[in-house]
Amino acid sequence: MLAAPVEVLGNPQRWVAGLKCIRMQLGEPDASGRRSPTAIPGSEFTLDCDVVVVAVGTRANPLLTATAPT
Repeated sequence: MLAAPVEVLGNPQRWVAGLKCIRMQLGEPDASGRRSPTAIPGSEFTLDCDVVVVAVGTRANPLLTATAPT
């Protein structure tokens, strides 16, 4: 979608009301050929929502790696 979250918006009752995002564009390729996303100034928009799930993993799920064939 080439969009990045910027801020979780709430209401006075401390519930999630939305997610503020900014549109991104692919920049010029670097030495490895990879194009990194860069923010488009002034392209902020809001997604209305009731829940935000933060899914950030730092390592593999040990249950999956323990049961997967090698």
